[in-house]
Amino acid sequence: MNFRVSLYISFIVLFMLSCGSPKSITGQSKKRTYNKGPQKTDYPAAIKSYTKQLASNPKDVKTLIDRGNAYYAIKEYANAETDFEQALKVDPGYSEKVHLYQATVQRLQEKHADAADSYAKYLEKCDGTEPSCKRAKRYHAEARFAAEAMNNPVDFNPIQLSESINTTNSQYLPHFTIDGSKMIYTERIGRQEDLYISTLQNGKLTKGKPIEGLNTPYNEGAHCITPDGKQIIFTVCDGQRTFGSCDLFFSSLTKDGWSKPRNLGQGVNSEAWDSQPSISGDGKKLYFSSKRPGGHGGSDLYVASVTDKGWGDVVNLGKMINSSGDDESPFIHHDNRTLYFRSNGHIGMGDFDIFIARRETLNDNFDDIKNIGYPINSAGDEGGLYVSLDGSKGYFASDQTFYEGSKGQMGKKNLDIYAFDIPVSAKPNPVTYFKTKVTDGDTGQELKALIKITDLESEQEYLSKNTAVGLDFLVPMPIGKNYSISVVKKGYLYHSENFTLNDQHAAAQPMEKIIEIYAIPMAETSVVITESKPIILNNIFFETGSAVLKSESTLEITNLSNQLKANENLRIKILGHTDNVGSDTDNQKLSEERAKSVYSALIAQGVSASKLAYEGRGESQPIADNDTDEGKQRNRRTEFVVLGV
Repeated sequence: MNFRVSLYISFIVLFMLSCGSPKSITGQSKKRTYNKGPQKTDYPAAIKSYTKQLASNPKDVKTLIDRGNAYYAIKEYANAETDFEQALKVDPGYSEKVHLYQATVQRLQEKHADAADSYAKYLEKCDGTEPSCKRAKRYHAEARFAAEAMNNPVDFNPIQLSESINTTNSQYLPHFTIDGSKMIYTERIGRQEDLYISTLQNGKLTKGKPIEGLNTPYNEGAHCITPDGKQIIFTVCDGQRTFGSCDLFFSSLTKDGWSKPRNLGQGVNSEAWDSQPSISGDGKKLYFSSKRPGGHGGSDLYVASVTDKGWGDVVNLGKMINSSGDDESPFIHHDNRTLYFRSNGHIGMGDFDIFIARRETLNDNFDDIKNIGYPINSAGDEGGLYVSLDGSKGYFASDQTFYEGSKGQMGKKNLDIYAFDIPVSAKPNPVTYFKTKVTDGDTGQELKALIKITDLESEQEYLSKNTAVGLDFLVPMPIGKNYSISVVKKGYLYHSENFTLNDQHAAAQPMEKIIEIYAIPMAETSVVITESKPIILNNIFFETGSAVLKSESTLEITNLSNQLKANENLRIKILGHTDNVGSDTDNQKLSEERAKSVYSALIAQGVSASKLAYEGRGESQPIADNDTDEGKQRNRRTEFVVLGV
């Protein structure tokens, strides 16, 4: 094959190649490689020959183009650009393909604005039905985007995690529990992929260790961990336990370690590739990537919901999210409204870029889709992003070498995990978390109990879940809400907590406490007993300076009413308290009226008056300092005590 034909084929092969990337079985992309034409071509010799020809005829357009292609083949893109530019000056109408060649080498030099102009000139003359013309339209859009993105970069200073995590092997797909106490990641040793875990001790991540009970001689990875750290959902591709090439499995944490992995079932898994799970903060939705038939591209993003029979009701996230290319690696932030994913179908810097999709409410579709920006996204492949609970840090894996001021240098043999500050434009909504254990108030013994969390404004249940003895109850809670937290256990008095999370600073102040609940006094016959320890009704609210109950109090009254109805002989007294603002007389009167309002509301819900009493105690029994606003708020409370059973 002569020099001219060989070089022409070499150049066109690169342009015509698909954007697809081969994957490991867990979904982690490998580097792409290109076949740049016959390997036996001696490009330096060709350049020397063309240079000699041009010395006698510097305006030989064909030879200029051939030498430009030869320079391109040995990655001397600046020299290639010079030759193509000279050829166009000599004969602008020689061939529209010269503009295409020029655009390609300009793009490889990250001269995106120039590349966009060259693509535009090629598109003016090319045949719109030709594959090269169709691809040029895409590359033209990407070049325009890249030029704009590079002129408006976002802050990006990735820091490599320590050698306790990053080794000479590849580590990727980091995922944390919401309190940041544990990190799960995948490590590849040769062709083997296993799940590893590291814990946070004294502010540092410990050396990662394989997770016992989950790893096998096959590959495990492409995973997520539930916010409380009690369940791992991950990908298995062994062809024996799976319905398709890869399926999603789960394992639960017990006092004895991780349970035997189980397939999520055909309600989620298909006969195709299903991988890369991400679970919502409330545990009700599971996002993942799949290549099942009926999608919009190669791999699409889907969401499954919790049903009475387990995971099911799988829905494609739609054409706003899913492109004609591959859409992968979803991460739903704990705010439940911000979705991060990677795609080679949406317009970006090239290959796979990271994108953000937002929605206003949980009932809306994700429709505000944006590129996370340059230089987080580059001309290479990006993806597998995890964003911390407070939205301040991002974690990802890369085979680039980063240093201060660099754009990232390729060439590392392995993937390492990096952390970086999330730019303001890419931050999710602020979220905090609630962490607790439930104990018997008299014995201190840890109890299994049902915790219900409800948005008081909408009266919609956010979460209903049992605690587990020996394991913390841990759940993310989006900022900007007022939550009722009720604790229910048979044989125990009703207990409630209230968390008002309207202050954005609450994201930096997670709620951690031990909840004590008290057993219902037992008696063989109905007897009068000494007043029990007061139980605060934390979700009873009144209009300011009034005994009129706010609508947010309805849930609390209903819960207490249900317990009174379920325990036939249980009798209680409602107690009203105030702070010390105002006169003793006025405070005594207000406390009595407020106690009576709750008493009347319980009767209105069908509780017999014989089971109830009420009393106002004014400002006489403070539980906090009345010199502070917080103390006064605590003293303005409604309680109940048990009178008899």
